[in-house]
Amino acid sequence: MATEDTIVVRLGVTPEQLIGYAYSGFLAFVIGTIIDRSFAAQLVEALGGFLTAVVALTLGVGIYVFYFRLLGEFVLYPFQHLVHSCLDWVRGRTAQHPTSCIGYLGAFGVPIGLRRAAYEATKALYYKDLRVRRRIQLAHGEIHVLYLTAVETVAAAIYVYLHDGHAGYWIAFAAAFYLAALIADVHQHSLECGMLKSPIYGDLGEFLDRSGFLAKPAKASVKVNAVAIGPQA
Repeated sequence: MATEDTIVVRLGVTPEQLIGYAYSGFLAFVIGTIIDRSFAAQLVEALGGFLTAVVALTLGVGIYVFYFRLLGEFVLYPFQHLVHSCLDWVRGRTAQHPTSCIGYLGAFGVPIGLRRAAYEATKALYYKDLRVRRRIQLAHGEIHVLYLTAVETVAAAIYVYLHDGHAGYWIAFAAAFYLAALIADVHQHSLECGMLKSPIYGDLGEFLDRSGFLAKPAKASVKVNAVAIGPQA
């Protein structure tokens, strides 16, 4: 059966989401077992192996949705975009050649409140080659592993601290994974920004205009691979 005919594709689940769903639940079970060694054994004994797997997947979906839709959208990702924009500013790359996807979309004239949505749209729909989109989604799934590890470890640290007052190792572990996630995310966005600038993938201005993200006509936006950049949003 062709890849496009699989149940996963028909449901509209991306590789990025699959990794997030599976890893979130798996990590929650691992952390629960580390904190209480009888946790997993008691659950399997009570529910059986199959139902335990279903519970883990369901828990993973819930954790991932909370992480991605709330914590990510309103805290983690805006902060990453801010860090990336600051790095571009320090390197003098904000005006002519930004490496931040969000900054580059802003240079096209996408209003600040729509830039996250515009970026998600380019990731999901802009690249005509399905293999390119899958490759980008897999890369983001890998970065979610780092973010999710940091987030769930922080939750474990809070739980452990409230119960015995000692959570130093958990906090250090979470900090290390969050720093790794931040570095990896900035690097991935830099790679994608280079792809957005390349004419081989299509006309980004036309795509943004057609999708309703541009405040002004596409003709006033960035000229791909040109030095001149149109009005800032």
